[in-house]
Amino acid sequence: MIADGSIHGSASSLTIVNCAYILKKAFGSDVMFEKIDLLCQILDITHIAKEQVQNAISLKPYDYEDAVQYLSALSFHPDVVITRDKKGFSDLDILVMTPAEFVRKTKE
Repeated sequence: MIADGSIHGSASSLTIVNCAYILKKAFGSDVMFEKIDLLCQILDITHIAKEQVQNAISLKPYDYEDAVQYLSALSFHPDVVITRDKKGFSDLDILVMTPAEFVRKTKE
């Protein structure tokens, strides 16, 4: 949906780095570079600054990493966070959906 322009998407720089790590382990460097380049072409990439790292502490979240991701996303005013780990965002003020829930909702 992002690639065809029907929705706008963003991911944090941390997400991109984590994807690179997983892709390299599974498929090697060539595939990793190809896929990371594609992600950079179709997504806006949010940065994670010291402020977000520190402010996530004050939220006292269930999942610290997800709180950092959430704070990083706020600059793009997201409508929804799409994640397989909804529990990590349960105490944060944002709509959260799994990928399957999001696809079902957008097809309605």
